[in-house]
Amino acid sequence: MVEEIWFSKEESSRIIGKKGEMKKKLEKALNIKLNVSEEGKINVECFSENSEISEYLVRNILDVIALGFSLSSALTLLKENIFERINIKSFVKSSKLDVVKSRIIGTKGKAKRTFSFLSDTEIVVKDNFVGIVGLPLHVELASKAIHSIMRGAPHSHVFKFLEKGKIKLKRDEEEIAELREKLES
Repeated sequence: MVEEIWFSKEESSRIIGKKGEMKKKLEKALNIKLNVSEEGKINVECFSENSEISEYLVRNILDVIALGFSLSSALTLLKENIFERINIKSFVKSSKLDVVKSRIIGTKGKAKRTFSFLSDTEIVVKDNFVGIVGLPLHVELASKAIHSIMRGAPHSHVFKFLEKGKIKLKRDEEEIAELREKLES
C-alpha cells in the first residue's frame, strides 16, 4: 500500500538526510520505499505484512525525524516509546510565542535538558512545536510540565512536580517488574 504524506522542504530534507543517507537507513530499518518530490510530498510504500500498523508507525517516525530528532530516537517508536507533538501556538498568543519558547528552552537549553532528564524523555523544540519521545507515562509527565510552563508556572514548581513524578514512576515501574516476575514464575 502507498501512502502520500506532505512535509515542508526543510522537513523533507531532514528525512532525506545528507546524500540520501537518512532515507536509505529508514528504508532498510522499516522495510519501506520512500519517493520524495521536490515540493515535499513523500510517497511511502510499505512492504511488511501488517501494513496498517506499519503506515501508522512510519508516519510517526517521519514526523519525529522532520521535527529534528535523531534516527535512533525515531526508531525507538518501534518498541515501547511514543511521540507527542505540542503546538505552542494553540496555547499562547502569537505575541507571546517567543517568550514561551524561551521559557521551555531556558538559558543555553538548561530548562529543556532538565525537563528531559527529570521525565526520562527526549525533547526537541522546533519552530512552534515541542516534540517529546519516550515511554507513555514519561511522555505524559513531560507534557504536563511543558503545559504548566506555557501557562506561566514558575520553573521551580514545575521541576518539583517532575521530581515527584519521576520518583512515583520509578516506584510504579519497580512494582510492575515485580508483578511480571511473579507472573512468569
